[in-house]
Amino acid sequence: MKVSTERLEKSQVALQVDVEPEMLANSMDRAYRRLVTKANVPGFRRGKAPRAMLERYLGHGTLLQEALDILVPEAYTQAVQEQDIPAIGQPSIELTEVEPGVSFKATVSVQPTVELGDYTQLSFKLEPPDITEEQTTEALQQLRAAYVTWEPVEQPARFDDMVSLDIDSTLIEDGNRTPYINQKDATYIVTAGRREPFPGFAEALEGQEKGTTRTFTLPLPEDETKSVESSVTVTEIKEKREPELDDEFAKTVNAEYETFDTLRENVMKDLRVRAEREARNGLENEVIDALVGLSTLEYPDMLVEHEVEHLIEGDRSIVRDPQGRLDGYLDALGKTMEEFRAQYREDAEKRVVRSLVLRQFAEKEALTVAQDEVDAEIEKILKDAGDQQPLFRQWFDSPERKESLENSLMGRKTIDRLVDLATGQPSEASEEQPAEQPAETPSEEQPKEEQPKKPRARSRSRS
Repeated sequence: MKVSTERLEKSQVALQVDVEPEMLANSMDRAYRRLVTKANVPGFRRGKAPRAMLERYLGHGTLLQEALDILVPEAYTQAVQEQDIPAIGQPSIELTEVEPGVSFKATVSVQPTVELGDYTQLSFKLEPPDITEEQTTEALQQLRAAYVTWEPVEQPARFDDMVSLDIDSTLIEDGNRTPYINQKDATYIVTAGRREPFPGFAEALEGQEKGTTRTFTLPLPEDETKSVESSVTVTEIKEKREPELDDEFAKTVNAEYETFDTLRENVMKDLRVRAEREARNGLENEVIDALVGLSTLEYPDMLVEHEVEHLIEGDRSIVRDPQGRLDGYLDALGKTMEEFRAQYREDAEKRVVRSLVLRQFAEKEALTVAQDEVDAEIEKILKDAGDQQPLFRQWFDSPERKESLENSLMGRKTIDRLVDLATGQPSEASEEQPAEQPAETPSEEQPKEEQPKKPRARSRSRS
């Protein structure tokens, strides 16, 4: 067998493989032995028909195709091994000659190449975030809003009150009247400028007393030829009561907080932790982008296309039919599948590039994750799982999920090491950034490279 190779752009290699007639003859014999056990040739028991009779019954082309399906994958695998080609994924096969010998061209993606720049020159500084008085006050007000209560009042409805009401409305269009919104005991917050169920509805309720009925007609903004006549009966009015920001409120939030000052200190602490996490995440992204900018890469398109698939699979906003198809969703968007995939491609390529660069960095820094680190992380997750410990423990019984956790830990260790070098100081063990939780996808998952698969010879041929 004769093999020649040609390096192509985007991490691809083209192999020209020429197979001797003797190898084809051997494959034809194997094809006969395979087919004779399946074919019912008239006048012969299954498996007993001579080759000439089988070939006459099935046709030479059928026997030849079966032989090619045996020969081409084996010849391709042998060629890749002999040429020491780091092939990934399924090759593209083009048959150029089939008899008396076989010749074919195989184009296959190979492992990406990454050359890191001098990352020791990277220099960044993590600035500690400032927590302002305004931020603390806003956070306290948000916490206060979570403990709001609603108390019944005997007064006309005002803006920001909650009312219970019965509504009977009719859509009027060109003199025709049809039922519109009809509901009993609905709950509605009277908010100035609110556009639901249609503009002006909240304003029409202002000042209405409990137990009374108002009838009013309002135009629909999307079509001025339409209007809605509503008859609304208010059955209850409640006023919002916000708790005082005092010691009692602090104890309501947490029984361990004796004073409001303690609550305020913990709110500031939480704000600082959150701000530090956001600052850290922002710095990590800057440092990774800087490392990418120093590096040169070559990688096959298949990695990006696979990452596109991964992003689409993880997009929960996509509406699929019961069979998982996207046809109806794409029709509603007015997009082809290619147009739909294109909107994910930029993000997919960025993820692939980042993952390849970080993987090369980890290799150069000789970073590894020991089994005891994986076990310790699992125990940490189980400790935080509470009553769901059995479910989580079962989750991590899977070797694939343990491997996924190991990859996630490696990703965290890699980014921490990179930031350490860029800032000139060691980072704290990040308890705020767990490696992985069950049923979640790691944010920086490395693209999976396919292993070589046996190709089938279904391409163009000439004999």
